[in-house]
Amino acid sequence: MARQWKLDALSELLEDVDVSQAIVYVGGMNALEAVMYRLAGKGLEVVPLHGDMSQGQRVAAFQKFRVSHGQRQGPTKVLIVYDVPVKAPDVYQVPLVINYDLPKAVEEYSPRVAPAMSNTRGTKDGVVVNFVTATGGDVEMLRSIECFYKIKCPEVPSSLRDVL
Repeated sequence: MARQWKLDALSELLEDVDVSQAIVYVGGMNALEAVMYRLAGKGLEVVPLHGDMSQGQRVAAFQKFRVSHGQRQGPTKVLIVYDVPVKAPDVYQVPLVINYDLPKAVEEYSPRVAPAMSNTRGTKDGVVVNFVTATGGDVEMLRSIECFYKIKCPEVPSSLRDVL
């Protein structure tokens, strides 16, 4: 039930916002495939990236994901990531990062959200959305992340358009 809710919520979220790129972190290959098929079925351009890919396949995935900043070309490109570190210069200044599944360790959170944080003046930071369910330790992990990084993760406003 929670899986279906998350998939529906993710799909609706990405339909509702107008961004050129988004990164979605998932916690396994089954989740990667489910998210990939759902979003592709909604007309989004999905790019899978996972630990079983060769280095050449990873480089090709990053190249496919990149778009010219400030230029909207076609549907939203969504990089769906499992078990691979994503960092600059491969990806930076992404307007939306979604933790569909929270990381297994608090130390993994910062590298995940880094692509949403702007390193240049004049550009605004992206938005990070964490999906949290009542089961599976999500609430405890979110509290640990907040404590570890000394941050507060507020609930998502009714319209993300207000913050994107």
